[in-house]
Amino acid sequence: MVMIAAAAVRACRSSETDTVHFVTHSLGGIVVRQLVNPILSLLIPGTDDGKVSIESARLEGMKDFRVIPATHPFIMNNKLAITQTLAFLAEGKFASG
Repeated sequence: MVMIAAAAVRACRSSETDTVHFVTHSLGGIVVRQLVNPILSLLIPGTDDGKVSIESARLEGMKDFRVIPATHPFIMNNKLAITQTLAFLAEGKFASG
């Protein structure tokens, strides 16, 4: 799952390509790497969390990107995800370390 931390994000859908474009000044993504369902993971190419691949979470133009040791269903309650999100909102980048 991707947690997008951005100061201003506006998504719009292009009817010509049916893709989502992000217009933003600062965009960062946080994804997790711990599996909840290893069976579903077999169906997803590359490193994943059992729901989405890490690579599919990367968006062109992202200012920063982090993979954290957490599970997909509970990323919103993960202390590291919260700390990194607050750091990104304050500094425009995730905390080092």
